[in-house]
Amino acid sequence: MAGYYRFPTINKSKIVFVSDDDLWVVKLDDSKAYRLTTNLSEVSSPLLSPDGKWIAYVGTEEGNNEVYIMSSDGGISTRLTYDGAFVSKICSWDGNNIIFATDLSQPFGRVSNLAKIIALEDLIASEKLDSLSSKKFCRM
Repeated sequence: MAGYYRFPTINKSKIVFVSDDDLWVVKLDDSKAYRLTTNLSEVSSPLLSPDGKWIAYVGTEEGNNEVYIMSSDGGISTRLTYDGAFVSKICSWDGNNIIFATDLSQPFGRVSNLAKIIALEDLIASEKLDSLSSKKFCRM
């Protein structure tokens, strides 16, 4: 398969990567890649959750770089941050919490701190992502 594949993330037999400014998934037992997003803007830095059910990523669909989450099987993405700051990458999952690098509250651009979205446990456990858009998320 010829192409330009970036930002791979692997969980067990599933690989998610960015190509053509969209997220794609391929399973090790099936060599065909499937497009997960069809955004107008670019996505970057995907990271599969520890259980492999969710993908956190940086998207620019609504202008600024923000943190989004979606099912690793595809579906609608949900925006989690509304900071208007530069989010450089999804760094890690801490259980069901997402740790990401952002320049929010920095005096100079591109100097990043780590931030954590900590109110996802109940929603991810119950798989009610449709209610995420009406929730406020806590930061540490």
